[in-house]
Amino acid sequence: MKKSKVKELIKEAVEGGSTMTTDENGNKFWTLPNGKRHREDGPAIEWSNGDKSWWVNNKRHREDGPAVEYIGKYKAWYINGKRHREDGPAVEWDNGDKLWYFKGIRKS
Repeated sequence: MKKSKVKELIKEAVEGGSTMTTDENGNKFWTLPNGKRHREDGPAIEWSNGDKSWWVNNKRHREDGPAVEYIGKYKAWYINGKRHREDGPAVEWDNGDKLWYFKGIRKS
C-alpha cells in the first residue's frame, strides 16, 4: 500500500465523538461515525492551504466568528447552516464587497 494511502486511512479520535482523517494532501476532516462533518472545538475542515470551515452535525455553524475562512477570498458567518450575522455583514470578500443575511435571508 502506498504511503499516501496509509496516511489517508489513519484516524485519530477527538472530542465530541468526531474522528479526524488526514488525506494525502494534508487536508484534515473531522466526521461523526455516520459520516457527517462535525467538530465542536475548532474547524471541521482544515485545508492544507490554510482555509478553514466550521461544521456541527453537517451544518456550517460557528457562534464566535466566521464559519468559513477562505484565505485571500472571503469570510462567511453561519448559524445552523444558514448565513447569519447580527453585528455586521454575513459575507465579507477581500475586495471589500459585503452581504448582509439574517437567519438565511438576504438583507439590503
